[in-house]
Amino acid sequence: MNTYTHVNPLHPPITNNHQSGFSALGFALTGISDASLPSNWRRVPQDPTGRNVGRHSQSPITFQMRGINVMGVAVSDLIGRGPAETPRMLVGGHDMYLQEQDGIFLCIRWPGYRHSEYSYKIALNGRGVSRAVLGEIVGEKIKIFYQAAKYSASSNPRWNVGVQNIRLEQIVLLSLWNTHENYWQAEMAIHA
Repeated sequence: MNTYTHVNPLHPPITNNHQSGFSALGFALTGISDASLPSNWRRVPQDPTGRNVGRHSQSPITFQMRGINVMGVAVSDLIGRGPAETPRMLVGGHDMYLQEQDGIFLCIRWPGYRHSEYSYKIALNGRGVSRAVLGEIVGEKIKIFYQAAKYSASSNPRWNVGVQNIRLEQIVLLSLWNTHENYWQAEMAIHA
């Protein structure tokens, strides 16, 4: 069997170690840049395969505390404030999202816990949901993921969760990204 391989002498093949990380998809692959986070925060790396932006993708839904010029809200604040306080503490807490959708799938990914990736259906019944309520729901789902993951083995010691490692109180919800169709992925950071 004879296979033909064309080699262009003007444009030789590029080896993997010489390829750029640049993408025309920009934030669709990288999310909020590390440079925009406080120096004592680390963005939780996300698998780019989870960022398959389809033609029906929507803008990310971001979370920010009112009066604080930093993106992100501690998960403990989202789950601990209650329905009366949460809308007042968030910038745009009453803003409505995901109207005319019956539900979404929330994906939570964490380095070293690929076996524990979490996907949860959130029912919306076509009415939409406020940023505050969505933040509370996502905060609860992150807590459920954390509770399960802290008893699981991790393949990445730097990102181990648990009392002696990364605690739930350190996890910050930055945004939700529409990866494709009605699938959304949580973008998180941890603070020291």
